[in-house]
Amino acid sequence: MKLKVAFLSADSFVDVDIPILDKLNLEFDITWYVILNRNPRFSIEYLQSFAENKNIRLKVIELKKRRRSIVNFPSYWNLFKDLYLSNYDILYFEYLKDPYSYLFSLFFSKRRKIFGAHDVLQHSNSSSISNKILHHAVLSSFTYVQTFSEAQKSYLKSKVHQQNAFVIPLSKKNAGVINTSRPNIDKGLKILFFGGIHSYKRLDVLIDAIELLIKRDNCNIYLTIAGNGPDWDNVKDNLKNKKFYDLRIGFVPNSEIPDLFNTHHFIVLPYQDVTQSGPLFDSFSFNLPSIVSDQQGFVEFVIDGKTGFVFQTNSIESLSSLLLEISQIDNQGYEKVVNELNIYTEKFSSKFIASLYSNMFHKVFKNSKK
Repeated sequence: MKLKVAFLSADSFVDVDIPILDKLNLEFDITWYVILNRNPRFSIEYLQSFAENKNIRLKVIELKKRRRSIVNFPSYWNLFKDLYLSNYDILYFEYLKDPYSYLFSLFFSKRRKIFGAHDVLQHSNSSSISNKILHHAVLSSFTYVQTFSEAQKSYLKSKVHQQNAFVIPLSKKNAGVINTSRPNIDKGLKILFFGGIHSYKRLDVLIDAIELLIKRDNCNIYLTIAGNGPDWDNVKDNLKNKKFYDLRIGFVPNSEIPDLFNTHHFIVLPYQDVTQSGPLFDSFSFNLPSIVSDQQGFVEFVIDGKTGFVFQTNSIESLSSLLLEISQIDNQGYEKVVNELNIYTEKFSSKFIASLYSNMFHKVFKNSKK
């Protein structure tokens, strides 16, 4: 008899869920609940198509207003009434970012529920006091919490004194269709900044490092900026020498991501703080080495000089020196890094990561019967 598992997520985590859900559904009776906000990353049609192809039971909750609006209360009421009446063996919550979902979650036994905490330590640009209070309350209300890195687990135990923490990292994703060849690095170093442009990601440090190399007449490095976010207007004026940049400001369709990654040599993640990084694990999926700041959430997953490279957080000089050094690597040296990365990331396969979720679900269920 399969265990009944409710997997409650949100559209912002769909790309995290998809690699593992079909594998988990072979072992468990999964119902996938997805909360869609007003401007979702994934359409209902996309979710339905995936669920039907993988024989996964899907229930979509559409929010009509901002997360905290009272207008959404009936939607949350119906959602949690369904969760309660369905009598699940395990309830896995990946989303509890509003007071309604948090309050309803309190009615479920701590012995059967797990919270997947993507950001135990919130990012430095998350300044709302109400968000911080709610975040701490959610973490404190669960006996079982899953973090996505050892760094986040350590922070959880120090701040919330959570003793039942599981560490399960993100999974590699289906790479999709690649129609391009990666260019020869001897003809110039092509680096990529991908994703949301937020202040804590320090795109300004990356741009200033490249501008510093240009000023010193030492630059054969070309940066693509693909994505958008609230901090773009604050950093775009830092670009002085436009010929070294390829700007793709806006939403990047999923169909374009494989070729975007494959036409660069490195992804650069100059963040000043990090929990776990979706773009880093995207780069694993496309076997694209990374250049990262020396934050614990990065160095846990990057072997400096072997599968990627690490520089000093927020240091323009450190990053520019590293970029100059990397730009002098020949194609043979680059291929060695790519091969090392390919071997290293085998442990993040969707099959293996799904097995860790399976172990977690079984352990919590077993404990609930004691």
